[in-house]
Amino acid sequence: MSDFKITGNPNPVVGKEEFYTINAFFGSLLPNPLMPKSSFGPPVSWTIHVLENGKWRKTKENDKTGDKVSYTFLQKSLERKGIRILAKRGEEVARLDIKTQAAGSPKIDSVELLDKSGKKPAKPLSYGQTLKARVHCLHMEKRKVYVTLWEDDAKKGGHNTANEKNIIETRFGIVKNGKADVDFPLRPSFAKIATKAGPEKDKIHEYYVTTEFNKQKIPSNNVNVNELEVPVAPFKGKTTTPAQTQPVKNNVPVQKPKTPTPTVPTQTKVKGVINSVNITDANGNKIKGVFKENRIKVWINSKGLIGKEVRLKLYDEDVVSDDELLDQKFTIQSDLHVRLVPLNTIPRSLGGDFGEGPELELFAYVEVLSSGVNKPSGIVNVDATVFKPDPIEPSSSVMKQGKNDKKDEKKDDKKGKCLNCEKDITLKNIEDIFGVYTKHKSARQEIVKYINEFIKLSRKKGKPIHLDTCLRKAHFFAQVGTETLGINPDWMVETDAKRYTVANCKRVFGDRAKYLERAGLLDSYCNDNPQKRLLNYVYGKGNGFDNGNGNEASGDGYKFRGRGLKQITGRDNYKDAAKILKDVFPEYFIDLEANPDKVKEPKYAVLTAFAYWEKHEIWKVADSLKESTDSNIKKIRGKVNPGLAGWKECKMHFEKGIEVFKVNQCQPTTVSESKEDNGKWRFPIDNPMLCMYSQGGGHKPWHGSFGKNIRDGSVNHTGNDLLAKPETKVYACVRGEVHKIYTSSSMAGNVVVLKVLDVETFKSMRNDSYVPKYKNKGEILENEFDQNATIYLTFWHLSKNNFYKEGDEVKYNDVIGLTGISGNNGSNFTTRNPHLHFEVSNVGSAAGLKGKCNPSVYFKFKTEDELSQKEIDFQNKLKEKEWK
Repeated sequence: MSDFKITGNPNPVVGKEEFYTINAFFGSLLPNPLMPKSSFGPPVSWTIHVLENGKWRKTKENDKTGDKVSYTFLQKSLERKGIRILAKRGEEVARLDIKTQAAGSPKIDSVELLDKSGKKPAKPLSYGQTLKARVHCLHMEKRKVYVTLWEDDAKKGGHNTANEKNIIETRFGIVKNGKADVDFPLRPSFAKIATKAGPEKDKIHEYYVTTEFNKQKIPSNNVNVNELEVPVAPFKGKTTTPAQTQPVKNNVPVQKPKTPTPTVPTQTKVKGVINSVNITDANGNKIKGVFKENRIKVWINSKGLIGKEVRLKLYDEDVVSDDELLDQKFTIQSDLHVRLVPLNTIPRSLGGDFGEGPELELFAYVEVLSSGVNKPSGIVNVDATVFKPDPIEPSSSVMKQGKNDKKDEKKDDKKGKCLNCEKDITLKNIEDIFGVYTKHKSARQEIVKYINEFIKLSRKKGKPIHLDTCLRKAHFFAQVGTETLGINPDWMVETDAKRYTVANCKRVFGDRAKYLERAGLLDSYCNDNPQKRLLNYVYGKGNGFDNGNGNEASGDGYKFRGRGLKQITGRDNYKDAAKILKDVFPEYFIDLEANPDKVKEPKYAVLTAFAYWEKHEIWKVADSLKESTDSNIKKIRGKVNPGLAGWKECKMHFEKGIEVFKVNQCQPTTVSESKEDNGKWRFPIDNPMLCMYSQGGGHKPWHGSFGKNIRDGSVNHTGNDLLAKPETKVYACVRGEVHKIYTSSSMAGNVVVLKVLDVETFKSMRNDSYVPKYKNKGEILENEFDQNATIYLTFWHLSKNNFYKEGDEVKYNDVIGLTGISGNNGSNFTTRNPHLHFEVSNVGSAAGLKGKCNPSVYFKFKTEDELSQKEIDFQNKLKEKEWK
């Protein structure tokens, strides 16, 4: 029985540091008490595991090394179904199950009303400003706190039943660092309630808030607000994240309107209305049953709201309170406005405790800002696994507990990504692992191109290749390198480059070769050139790993010999690879059973390797094998070669892959919580529309689109031309950094290049269903563009580009320049379509189409058939003038 055990408190108090050590038998026998125990063996490694959806998973951020470590458990740990500390030294393993204890009883100390900057108001506020309710809490971290705004008619302070009819609205905030801030805009319509109290209150109105705890209303101080005739300029400084309006729950199960409560007084009247809000799949189809795809569309059917700013929120309806999953602001562009929402960018943890069930009851809530117009959608049931999981990874097999049903045993392959996980494979990666083959550099480059191309294409199709983590990349290329001698194109087809010697035959074919050797036949089988006889035997039916081949005499062994990056062998593997091609990449489908030699071409060498990787789910085995031990390497090698041939070479390649793909530095990316403008975006100019006219005044609306030879059949265009009268304000579309400011000697003129920092918001704007309107003229979607790489937004032809300097960080909605007609077209340059040239790319200011994307994929700009008569008149008016 092992004495390797963890010593420490199994019931730690939240927020209190606890120390844990290893109690091992040999520790008492140390000759010198000052000598560390680790000097007698490898160091102790510590990890924390949590029980989620019936399975243990290892958290990434809690790994430690040493004989004595400390952990401080947070409030969130109280909600876990199980927590386990695991300590390992060599082959010894110790576990300690943890049950955390609350630090004390939850309590609300007080609530106060402040101005938007977080200070006590020194004088009365005014309608149009914002009140901030700050709730001070104990032992309530990450909890929701609901706050209600009231108008005060009663004398003295506190909450009085006389005010029960004067309820304004209820909102909620999340407790962070002991406090929750909730903002209440003071809408002018609130004054209608205040003026009902009598003439003595006409000049000054009073407001306060309450929060409820243990069935008691806790009131704030009162704040005075001037009547409507005494305006005060709105606050312009930095504020906290806007508070979330509380949605109202409704028990109707599917697609029936939810009625928000409590009742909010009539707001400022607007002419428009929201007729309906609906959720569909990415193709616009109604969702039935449990939704298991990673993207939805929210359809906003409205009238009279074009140009109005709205807020879209997604909620998970819960028994106690609704969990907010998403909060976005944008401008309504048409009466039927569609919003694509990638669910796999939303953290699963926002939906509360996923132990409540495998699905989320999702609904959307749309509110027109600065008005009382709002509308919820019906509810759709969404599989919880489509959301972005917490940054954790599967533990080793020693952590598995109990018997799970088949559904629970399916591994979640959507892991938290790091920047390296998302990067393209490069030729340098290949050369760093396997060395440089000068002779085959171009062939290797072609293979790398196809690897990246097919990974991106599979993502677009919603059937991603599981080569999306640093660890998976290291394992994939370790196998590929072993099968092809380091991706040497000479070895893309078995025996094409070199015949098998007797020694190699025994090493590669194991028992099958030994049988021939014992029969005294190995020399004669190896001496054939080409070695058809040998391969027909070792891959023949009944002679080993035959994969559906016929017997030796059929010729199947040689016909379906090893080819491609994974050296697939056997008739059945060729047939299976073709099936997967037909399912995922139908445009590249070919009957590989009838055309096996196609697999030696780089395109199909890559595709068949992916097919084998996916069919046998090798990535699932790879996920749990981070350490380069003999047993781990043999385990994954056995999925490719059951005889384990080449496992030592595989181990060598894997260890190099760990270094090249930075497996040990793999960390999930998180968006900084301190950046208040994350999640917000806007168009580069107000009311953006593509130019109907060319520079000379001809009616050529396609000239403003992105494409190849789109201008008169010979000129490429690298962005969108958005009509803009000179001196129109140009805005930062999302939070970013000024990458470059310059004046071009070519057509670009004065230029600003922004590097996108709020990447998740930018990616969420992508509309994969966008169809080029001017495809017949040459409009395309993208050219070698990768949204997972660095994103740049480029603005041309500015009259002023000196609002910021390079390196400055800009927020969404910051003015970064003014439009103009700058560009080197000679001293007499004139144009009839003054515009902003706008680009989306991975290459910033680089010329050409390579690495760029059609901006219309991310930003819906109005085309010629979407313009109102007023907008058409505006374009015609600008065209009549020659702008200089």
